[in-house]
Amino acid sequence: FFISNWIYEGLVHYGHNGHIRAALATEWDISAKADGGEQYRFTLREGVKFHDGTPFNCAAVKMNFDHVLHPPLNHNWYHGW
Repeated sequence: FFISNWIYEGLVHYGHNGHIRAALATEWDISAKADGGEQYRFTLREGVKFHDGTPFNCAAVKMNFDHVLHPPLNHNWYHGW
C-alpha cells in the first residue's frame, strides 16, 4: 500500500505525527449525511497535468474512485491496491 505513495500523488497525504496534509487537494470539507455517513468535498489543485499532458480534474478523480469502489475491489478481503 505505501509503495504507491512513492509512485502516485494522492488528494492528501500524511504529514508529521500523522496529520493529514494537502496534496492534489488544496482543501476539503467533511459533512454529515442524513443516513449517518459522511460526504467529503475536495477542492482540487489547479494546473496539474498527468505525465502525458492530460489535465488533472474532477473527472479523473471520479474515474479512480469508481474503479476502486467497483466489485471486487470494494470487498474487505481484496487488497489489490
